[in-house]
Amino acid sequence: MFDALSDCTSGVSHLAGTTMLPVDLGAAVVAGAFSLNRAEHDRRQGFGAGAVTSLALLHGLWMLPEDCPVEPGALPDVKVRRLRDTPCAVEEKDGFLVRSYRPAGVLRAVAFAGGSVERTIEHAIQFSPIVSRFVMLGPAQSLTTRQEWLAREWSVGVFQRTALSEGSFVVPPSSPVLGVPSVFRWWIAELAYESLLQTSAQPVSW
Repeated sequence: MFDALSDCTSGVSHLAGTTMLPVDLGAAVVAGAFSLNRAEHDRRQGFGAGAVTSLALLHGLWMLPEDCPVEPGALPDVKVRRLRDTPCAVEEKDGFLVRSYRPAGVLRAVAFAGGSVERTIEHAIQFSPIVSRFVMLGPAQSLTTRQEWLAREWSVGVFQRTALSEGSFVVPPSSPVLGVPSVFRWWIAELAYESLLQTSAQPVSW
């Protein structure tokens, strides 16, 4: 599946420079195209820290604007305690909290595969369009007219593989919906980063 994702993303210019990884979303494992923030990776390695997969912590970090000192009294006590417990993500300067955390990278695409074409398309539709979404069809799978229009309606790309491990898009991929960062963008990027770290003997998550 990851080779297939590499095949189908190789023709999409905005996905250049990505690494193909399995991303565990809890309910499913998908193939993801991840672009690493090298500076943040190096900074975390200096702390011996890995991926930030705690949604509670990410929500607390989200309340601290980048490079903007925030008075602890402006935040709920429980979030202040959680932030103070993670000095590699937050610095305390002159009595103010300052976020040093940056996203570990960007998850640019996810690819879904499964035995049921319709169910796989539905899973892709349910995933946020803030990344490019793909459905990978095997050589023995085919796309009905209804399924094709469903994918087109929801901007889900469909990549058809051949028996020779080649393939092409039956439905072209759409670019992701861009916008301001969000906790969900951070979280899925951290899950991909965690997967990247699991391929080496580096700290995984905190």
